[in-house]
Amino acid sequence: NGVLTLRMLLPFTTHPQIGERAAFFRQVLERLRALPGVEAAGAVSRIPMAPGNNSGTITGENSAVGPKDPQVEVEMRWASPAYFQTMGITLLRGRDFNDADSEGALPVTIVDESFARRLYPNEDPIGKRIKRGGPRSARPWETIVGGVRSGRYQGLDAASLPQAYFPVFQEADEMYNLSFAVRASGGEPAALAQSVRAAVLAVDRNQPVFDVKPLRQIVADSIALRRLALLLLSVFA
Repeated sequence: NGVLTLRMLLPFTTHPQIGERAAFFRQVLERLRALPGVEAAGAVSRIPMAPGNNSGTITGENSAVGPKDPQVEVEMRWASPAYFQTMGITLLRGRDFNDADSEGALPVTIVDESFARRLYPNEDPIGKRIKRGGPRSARPWETIVGGVRSGRYQGLDAASLPQAYFPVFQEADEMYNLSFAVRASGGEPAALAQSVRAAVLAVDRNQPVFDVKPLRQIVADSIALRRLALLLLSVFA
């Protein structure tokens, strides 16, 4: 409740350099957070329960998942500082992402409870290192700096994969198609839609903003087919 979401697709043709894209999204977040009636704002590669997924294999260094299988399939998301605060996702241990987690900085990640239970049962995951792909992957090791509470990400009626989050400002490939979440300090979040659009246009008047809707509508849409099936069953009954 109280969260407005929106999406932006930043063309590489208009913002070809990683520095330009990072500066654009940072300015957008600053303007959104400064709006009257906004409590917090953050960005993520995909809002929970929105269509699509980005899953892959994660290998844990010195993992306790069997003697020969230190791997787990996870869903990966790229998030900005304050994303967890905006969404109401509890930070259980460690730290959130911050502005220092940018290109060239030490690669870091934040994982959820389900991830920690799978790879590091009965251990504190903070300080452990993981990498994307299998044991022979050429990807760099990334240090776990935070742990967040698990939740429902695919739907209210479906179990979710373990979650691994990476700093969005650390990877150029993820800085073009982002969803934003804006938490209203009070009142109806949809009332912020016009001022949110204006804040984005103040940074770039040619930047399209789409899929502007309350988070609770995304949650409702995720169970729309089941709701329709139950309604039809009730009618026939």
